Amino acid sequence: MDSDVITWKLIEIMDREGIKPGDLAELMDVHPRQVTRLRKVTMPGVDQEKLGKLLLSLNILKRPESPLITADTLIVFSLTPDELKRFEAAQRKKP
Repeated sequence: MDSDVITWKLIEIMDREGIKPGDLAELMDVHPRQVTRLRKVTMPGVDQEKLGKLLLSLNILKRPESPLITADTLIVFSLTPDELKRFEAAQRKKP
C-alpha cells in the first residue's frame, strides 16, 4: 500500500480539547511515559481495556461543549486515491 490506512488521532484530539498528558495519565492511572507512548503518530498496540480506559478518560477531560469522543473519532480509516482505485477495481471483479 502507498500509505497507512489507519490514522491515530490522539495527539490531534488532545490538542483540540486542551488535554494535558499528565492529566490524562493521572486519570488513566498510568505512568506519564505510557501516555507519551500512546501519543505517537502511528497507532500503538492497544488492548480493549486500555482503549476503553483511554476513551473514558478523554471524555471526562474534554471540553463540555465538544461531542463525545468515540473509537471512530480516535481511529480513522482512509484511503489514498490510488488505494481507492485499487479497492474499487477489486470490488468490480467480485461476482
